[in-house]
Amino acid sequence: MALARDIDTHKDDAHWCEIDDLDRGTLDPHLLDLLTCPDYLTTRLRRVCGGRFRLRLLDQRPARDGALLREIVMYCDGTPLVYGQTLAPAGTLRSQTWLHALGERSVGDHLRSLEQVTRGPLEYARLTASHRLHQRARSAVDDDGTLDVKPLWARRSLFSIGACPLLVNEVFFPGAVECAHP
Repeated sequence: MALARDIDTHKDDAHWCEIDDLDRGTLDPHLLDLLTCPDYLTTRLRRVCGGRFRLRLLDQRPARDGALLREIVMYCDGTPLVYGQTLAPAGTLRSQTWLHALGERSVGDHLRSLEQVTRGPLEYARLTASHRLHQRARSAVDDDGTLDVKPLWARRSLFSIGACPLLVNEVFFPGAVECAHP
């Protein structure tokens, strides 16, 4: 996913791998099911949580080279499930102006309504507490510093809207598995 690294605003030191290289035997089967879900994650979690689902916009700000960085957390009954981070480079922002006005709506909900959207292969990583995505996810939901700092699993995919790339990272909190597979 060279393009993902090109549009990322940070050096990424995680070992990202595709599904064939994922060590499935070491993963909880319910977590594996969530990680490899080919549908938009928001759709899946909204279906499982029903009216208890909430998406909270944490931040949406300019990033390096005119890119846009958007951060959200998805909750079910107040339990954090997933930290999401979307990065849109300047060229994508110029042609996809809807990205500026999403507010508390999910990127996936809007992508589903568009034509010419393709999704690259999902990539997966086990993020340690020193990884920037782990730190951003933890700081988004850990106001008092008591959240366990165990590694968190993440996935990412590169969407293309025509020729416009959009990188989506999703970090899974332990509550995601408990919610999706009670």
